[in-house]
Amino acid sequence: MKLRPLLPGDDDEIKNIFMETIVMGQPLNFKIRFQDDFAHVSLGWYLENARELCRSLVTDDGQIVGYVLICADEKNFNRWMYKQTIRLMMKSISVAPIGLLRGGTWGLYWRRVADGAKLTRQELPENFDMHAHVNMRSHARFGAGGLQSLRFVDDQAAILGFAGWYADINSKSGRRSASLERLGGQIIQRSHNRTLSWLTGESIERLRVVRRATPVEINSAA
Repeated sequence: MKLRPLLPGDDDEIKNIFMETIVMGQPLNFKIRFQDDFAHVSLGWYLENARELCRSLVTDDGQIVGYVLICADEKNFNRWMYKQTIRLMMKSISVAPIGLLRGGTWGLYWRRVADGAKLTRQELPENFDMHAHVNMRSHARFGAGGLQSLRFVDDQAAILGFAGWYADINSKSGRRSASLERLGGQIIQRSHNRTLSWLTGESIERLRVVRRATPVEINSAA
């Protein structure tokens, strides 16, 4: 497998992977309204504003099995997310029957908003305000693609002048900590993931993990 720059036709497949793996590597077990809007809120900023930093993970025959999306402008990202989230919430409220406010589409959306608001209050180490959203189809998660993706983000952080970067990783309570630390990550925050706990019926933690950038040699133009 290899990472390559995004092509114009990659966006739909990236959105498909996102929806197919949204519940701890599995798809939702119910249909939601405004699915395209939801995928846009979750992925649109990267695809519209940071394409040059993003990559598709592809097999030797060109099949997309994952993606690496990077944000190096947190202020712009947060402003965009706020506006798009409010727009989606207003759209969903307009059609949500009163009796279904805790389930289905509305149940998913309001929990996601609550989780997102909690994350914005978590502090980061100095000069670690770059993040990555890395995702793969289940069968691709245990190969070389994962390490390749981590190293790519490390290099981008170093090139852009960040001390490191962060990612939010979901985990069944008490798991994954040791493996994340073996890969060079440091868990700086644990929080209850309300959305995934509701979807899976078991306690899911969101781990905020920081990883120090790897210095790389940058060739200057002659």
